[in-house]
Amino acid sequence: MDRLNIFNQYVRKEEHFEDRLTHAFLTLLDYSVFAQLLFINYIKEELEKNDVKGEFIPSSSIEGAQAFKEIRTQVGTAAVGDYDGRLIAILITDEKMDYGKEIKASERKGVLDGLIETDDGFILTIENKPRHENVWFDQLSFKFPEGMEHEETPVILQWKDIIKGLSNIIDNKMISFIEKRLIEQFLRYVDLHWSFLKPFDKLSMCKDEEQLIEKRLKAIMESLDLGDVSWHRKWHYSIKVNRPEIKEVTLFQQNGSDASDWSIELILAPADIMNQARNFYSMVKIESLLELGNNKWKLTPNFHFSYRASGLLWVKGDIPINEYLVYWKGIIKGNRLNQIKKEDWDEYLKTLLSKRIMSENDRSEFNKKFSGKGYPKLNTCPGVEMSYSWDKNTAIDMDDKGKFNEEVGKRIHEALKCWS
Repeated sequence: MDRLNIFNQYVRKEEHFEDRLTHAFLTLLDYSVFAQLLFINYIKEELEKNDVKGEFIPSSSIEGAQAFKEIRTQVGTAAVGDYDGRLIAILITDEKMDYGKEIKASERKGVLDGLIETDDGFILTIENKPRHENVWFDQLSFKFPEGMEHEETPVILQWKDIIKGLSNIIDNKMISFIEKRLIEQFLRYVDLHWSFLKPFDKLSMCKDEEQLIEKRLKAIMESLDLGDVSWHRKWHYSIKVNRPEIKEVTLFQQNGSDASDWSIELILAPADIMNQARNFYSMVKIESLLELGNNKWKLTPNFHFSYRASGLLWVKGDIPINEYLVYWKGIIKGNRLNQIKKEDWDEYLKTLLSKRIMSENDRSEFNKKFSGKGYPKLNTCPGVEMSYSWDKNTAIDMDDKGKFNEEVGKRIHEALKCWS
């Protein structure tokens, strides 16, 4: 069966399956010389980065009608034995990844997402994983003929680069009407069913897509070089700054009334655990911190109880932030921030109520959460939440001008200066 015949559509699986995306892309390659050249050029760039010599790199010049002699999808690994040529394993996914092993012949047998024979004697195997979390690198190795030349390092491409490249091709005046139409249809297909794969180099390119905005903000945090950026469970991607007074900083999308109404929020939460609090309040310059509140920063008490490493109850009293900071700085100075034993809870809650750090409603929630539950003691965490917000239009405008990364870094550093 010719699976890439445009009139013989591959409909065995629903649109969200990766096989459908693979089929759509390989169909485009089968019909568009411009798409073939784009794909080959991306492969060349990656091979050159890996210091592969020119004779072992596919050519992007076309002597015949096209760069590829044959394109197949969903074929068994044994089919590689039908071809003569140098084997190159291609992985296409959504994020940049590093591969720490060599491609070697193995006993694994399976199905290749794609198989391409180039006009100049290369055999390209395609593995498509739209989400990098699902990548299993062992899939790139399989049983191929003994003695077959092969590239030891796979070529790893990102969908966002391919999509961006295809978008640029549309503006080429030399492209035919048919090729332009095919590329436009493929991009429309991606827009409908795989929108999270689209480029996210600028917020304006994200088109209100939450997953793309998240990727863009992650890239901005990584560019600041303040620490590793990773996912914080039940929160957002964050920079692990790992300082004595603060562990992480996050930049995320704050949604409004609908998908097109959003802002960008920067959050720092120093003094989130007891040791951080001791360091933070011993160093913080309260006047400098309060001055941030007059410069578009929002400062909020973030007191909570925890047990071991888990935050369990956040309270919301109405103490003004200046009084809150002065109170806890005094507690730290007097070395009086301690775990509260169960028998001392009532007296401690009375103090928090009198200082308006917690409310009567908070006290009711405390009793529901902890009474009769077997907690022998609780940690007291007098945190502070610091937030800075950019509305959608401001963030997009700054990002389009190449200034948003610098702006975010500036705001983080002006906050950290208040206690360092």
